[in-house]
Amino acid sequence: MNDLISIPGKIWNTDIDIVLDSGSRRSIIGEDLAKELNLTPAECNVCLRVVNDSIVKPIGVVQVPVTFKSTTYLVDALVVSKFPYKLLCGLDFLDMCNAELNFRTKSVKIGSDTYKINETFFQTTDKVYVCQDSVIPAFSEAMVPVMSGTDFGIRVLEPAPHVLQQFGTLVCGTLVEFKNNCSAVRMLNPTNHKILIPRSTTIANAFNVFEIHAMEDKETSNDNSELPQLNIGNGLLKHEKRNLLKVLRKFKSVFSKSDGDIGHTSLIKHKIDTGNARPIRMQPYRKSMAEREVINEEVQKLLDNGIIRESNSPWGAPVVL
Repeated sequence: MNDLISIPGKIWNTDIDIVLDSGSRRSIIGEDLAKELNLTPAECNVCLRVVNDSIVKPIGVVQVPVTFKSTTYLVDALVVSKFPYKLLCGLDFLDMCNAELNFRTKSVKIGSDTYKINETFFQTTDKVYVCQDSVIPAFSEAMVPVMSGTDFGIRVLEPAPHVLQQFGTLVCGTLVEFKNNCSAVRMLNPTNHKILIPRSTTIANAFNVFEIHAMEDKETSNDNSELPQLNIGNGLLKHEKRNLLKVLRKFKSVFSKSDGDIGHTSLIKHKIDTGNARPIRMQPYRKSMAEREVINEEVQKLLDNGIIRESNSPWGAPVVL
């Protein structure tokens, strides 16, 4: 939790670490803490959209007294299962208590109480520089070895503007994993001549990746699992994909879930009128043992899928493979 603002507080007499998150519109309490405090959630009609774009339905809502150094606030918190923190105070709480984040003093003020913030919250960027002379061929891209002040971990790279102006090359803005301060960055040379990037050239800035826990949504997962594998492609925007999935889930009964799930209709009925004709019964064709096994397997599949049923009829025709 080093990259989050966490301050000590209390709910009644229970000491907890409280996470402050302006990216969340609502305050959230974990189900485990709610049970520990013997809280009974009231019903609520709120759904949460989390980082992986899925929808989470809270168990309910509770009102809890949250005490800081000298002030107690009544916080309406949504109860969420498998939440990674005991209590997260969102934008609703920060607005209510007029919270202030001071970058100069590296502190946060809650009401009349001031708390120092962990230094790592502000130390979010490092220079990324080329660790050896690197040549990028014309009309090509290359993986260029780089170094940074980051020992280990994944960082977000933001290309330095002067690289394009000075060298005419493009740096890929992406997630990069550093090991022992080293990694590699993809660079593109769109020109018709090779370009040398000298050693120690700063080509990007590396920013911390804040860890965000996506909460599991069982209901949404079950709905998706009942649909066949979908290939929507990249031609739709995120909200268009969500709307499309809603339609597919609503009419999921019309989709085949397997090769044997072919469905049926009651709008059309078929029968063969034989009149007064005598039944025709033909002898089976001679088949090898291997062919008989295939026939038995296929007939069993038709039976299992409800396409045919067992019968005792004077009519009969041989199977053709």
